[in-house]
Amino acid sequence: MELIIEKVYTPENVCKILGLGLNSVYALLKSKELRSRRVGRKYLITGSAILEFLNN
Repeated sequence: MELIIEKVYTPENVCKILGLGLNSVYALLKSKELRSRRVGRKYLITGSAILEFLNN
C-alpha cells in the first residue's frame, strides 16, 4: 500500500499564493468555492484544491 502525500496549505499561505486578503480567502472557504478540510478550528487546503479553483 502506497501513501501519497500532497502539500497542504493554511488560509494565510493561500493569501500569498492567490494574492488575496485573508477575509476573501475565508469567504471562499465558507462559500465552498475553494475546497478545504476542517481540522478542529483550522482550515487546510490542498494544492489540488487551489489549482481546481484557479481553473474554474
